[in-house]
Amino acid sequence: MTLIVDGRKIANEIKKEISSEIKELESRYGLTPTIATIIIGDNKESELYLKLRDKASSEVGIKSKHYRFPEEISEREIVEVIDNLNSDRDIHGIMLQQPIPKHLSLYNLLSRIDPKKDVEGLTPYNLGRLMMGEENIIPCTPLAVLKILEYMKVKLEGANIVTINHSIIVGKPLSILLLNRNAIVTVC
Repeated sequence: MTLIVDGRKIANEIKKEISSEIKELESRYGLTPTIATIIIGDNKESELYLKLRDKASSEVGIKSKHYRFPEEISEREIVEVIDNLNSDRDIHGIMLQQPIPKHLSLYNLLSRIDPKKDVEGLTPYNLGRLMMGEENIIPCTPLAVLKILEYMKVKLEGANIVTINHSIIVGKPLSILLLNRNAIVTVC
């Protein structure tokens, strides 16, 4: 069976939903959601991703703030930045742009982000909740895959699904989400 997915159409519908929710936040609470992104070092792919993400965020009414640091920054210094962002009431979400330099511990840095401000659902706390079947904050790309499958009315229960990726950002969370829907998942 072949399915043709109109990703733009689905994305536009999701953007309309989000935009309306943000307008509600603004009118009810005077709140404009703001995401802080921590960027360490120079990475061309990351820059392209950030540009596209910022454009999409802006279209729905989300503000973006970038915090850029040289590749050689210490873990202690980044932890300090994360702690400050955690306590900043004007910052509603925090994202640690990956990849990060090898001398830094991804686990330590993600662990430091307040789970309520974890935009990507990658803190150990939020991933643990996902493993337990509590889908509170879900990593973005796996959530997008689920939204597309729902939109296409694909029945997941009992379906044999292969995921070709086992990264912390996409493959592992997607596999867990599919398992939570009683799919039979093979990870490659």
